[in-house]
Formats: sequence, C-alpha cells, structure tokens
Amino acid sequence: NNYKKIPSSGAVHAEISAVKNILAGVTDTSIPNLENNKMNKVNPTGSGALSINRKASTTVGTNSVAVGNNNIASGNYSFAEGTGNTASGAQSHAGGSGSTASGVGSFVHGQGLTNAVQYQAVFGKYNAADSTALFIVGKGTSSARSNAFVIDSSGNGYKLLLSFWNIYSVIRQNGVISFG
Repeated sequence: NNYKKIPSSGAVHAEISAVKNILAGVTDTSIPNLENNKMNKVNPTGSGALSINRKASTTVGTNSVAVGNNNIASGNYSFAEGTGNTASGAQSHAGGSGSTASGVGSFVHGQGLTNAVQYQAVFGKYNAADSTALFIVGKGTSSARSNAFVIDSSGNGYKLLLSFWNIYSVIRQNGVISFG
C-alpha cells in the first residue's frame, strides 16, 4: 500500500489510548435507554421527525420530514423538499420551489403551486385554484395563475386547454367536446 505511518508524539498516543479505553467500556446497556431508542436490525421501524435546514422558527409535524432550504413540514406525516415549500396538510407533500400543500393527503411539486383541497395533486407552475379538481397541471406565472390541464373530482370530465398552440382550445366535459 501507499500509506505512510505518521509518527505520533507521546501526547497524541496518550489521547488515542484514552479514547480506546473509554470506547472499550461502552456497551448498549451502559448508555441509559439506548436499547429502547434504537431501531431493530431485522425489522427496522422508527418514529419522530426529520429536519435538515428547515425554515427558522418553525416546527415539524409528527413523523414529518423537511429537507432542502427554508421548507416547512408542519402537517403530521407531511414531507417538504426543495426550497421555500410548505406541507401543512396532514399527509401532504410539497416539493420544488415556493409551493404549498395545505389539503389533507395533497401533493404539489413544481414552482409557486398551491392547493387546499383534500387528496389533490398539482404539478407545473403557478396553478389556478380549482376546488373540484383531483389533478392539475399549472402553466401560469406569478402574476397570472392558470391551468393547462385539469381532471375534476367527479371523474365525469376533464378540461384540456391547448392554448399553447394559439389555434384553438379543446374542452371536454361530461363527454362533450367543443372547439373554439
């Protein structure tokens, strides 16, 4: 091998020996309550919350995760990732940048998205609020929110606005298609 032994002084050797002696006496039962606070190796389970660089002065909900920059996962069992996102609904997920998932079981991922409806999924950027939708793809801007695609919660219809073609829009709801 190409490793070279670094000569140790008497002081360094004494410190290393002291650490070895301390660690030699450490066992699972020598640290109070360690046995009750570690995960089972065969069937790992755990509880609690995880936060890495969450927004200052905020709390993390029960069994929630906030990772990234300036995120808030305040809803129980929620997850926030990216930067400047808020997952405040129970069991919600917010990802991307500047998005908010406040509905129970909701999912938003993109830029500047928002929802307050239970079990609604939103993707894209700067969506317009739609309380009847299960699924939304936003296509707006910070000053003009709009949607490119919506599936409503009744399951009977959906809207597909093909305005990016600038030729015509197709709208289908309740089995009727119209062009305009």
